[in-house]
Amino acid sequence: MNKSSAVIKNDRYLKTCIKNEVIKKIPIFDSYRKFCNKVGQDAMKYPDFEFWYYRFYHGRRDFNYDRSMDPVPKTIMDIPVKLMYKITENLDPVERAYLRSMNKSIKDIADSHAPIFDSIKIFVSDDLLYWHLNDKLFACLKTANGCEFHAPKGSVIKSDKSIMNKSLEYLVPLFKIPNIQVNHLSLSFYDESVLDGFLSTQFHAKSVKISTTIKTLSLRLLSAMTPGQVESIYMESLHTIDGEIVLRYYETEQFKQAKHIISTFNQFESCELIRDNIRGEALNRTIGLALGAEIPFGPLWKTITHRYQIPKSNEFLEFTIEDKGRNYSIKIFKIR
Repeated sequence: MNKSSAVIKNDRYLKTCIKNEVIKKIPIFDSYRKFCNKVGQDAMKYPDFEFWYYRFYHGRRDFNYDRSMDPVPKTIMDIPVKLMYKITENLDPVERAYLRSMNKSIKDIADSHAPIFDSIKIFVSDDLLYWHLNDKLFACLKTANGCEFHAPKGSVIKSDKSIMNKSLEYLVPLFKIPNIQVNHLSLSFYDESVLDGFLSTQFHAKSVKISTTIKTLSLRLLSAMTPGQVESIYMESLHTIDGEIVLRYYETEQFKQAKHIISTFNQFESCELIRDNIRGEALNRTIGLALGAEIPFGPLWKTITHRYQIPKSNEFLEFTIEDKGRNYSIKIFKIR
């Protein structure tokens, strides 16, 4: 068989595959996915597939139609920039995050809008990884041969990748969006083996909640937060924490700069931090030293008070650390 006859045969075969999908009444997007899995991703571009699919769908099923005289089809890039900006303005942050992956021009338009998420929640275990972006749920479930990715509106993608590798395809680009802002970030981790993929990403959030059953994991997750942006930190460690870990927590840049944010926040008046004392340890000295308080030698005090002067100001933050037996209370008041 010469080269030209092979091309003709291949062309007829591809169109026959498309026609069979139309006859079976398979929706076009599912048809194209099956088509690519069968003949290869590069066999036919989607616009060409779409043309033949709808031609066959409307009953015109000859294979010899000459498209050379057809007008050049319009693409999304033919939309005026002002109109594209208006369209992307009406999308939510999740929709814009997907749109920006199409090409550089659309990416630049999508990035011109401040990407603000009210809430992002991520849950990780050995056989399940899911996340909420505002009110939209995404999930990766472990299977015998890889995983299943479930997107909003019920679409499912099967993959031979691990739940972590598949999830990071979506999460890493998300957190690399320029100027991304997250008001409330919640991280629940119950499998340390998948952590390394997340620690390669820097999280930007005002408020963060970290929950884990694995010792020291909360500190590692806290280190992934962008220092200076975290205003509120909530640690829910479902395991026993010793005094050394508590001291390391208060020495992190995230905690130190969160304290600094409090001191420069004009509307701040007061707050209270509660730390459970499951093992009955005397941690008021440890916490006080981490805050820079002067702790006298001798018997441990039940209450320690420390004043921190706000830089370039006559105002102070007063820290009162109180041992209540079952927990420690750290009360912070602004004093003018």
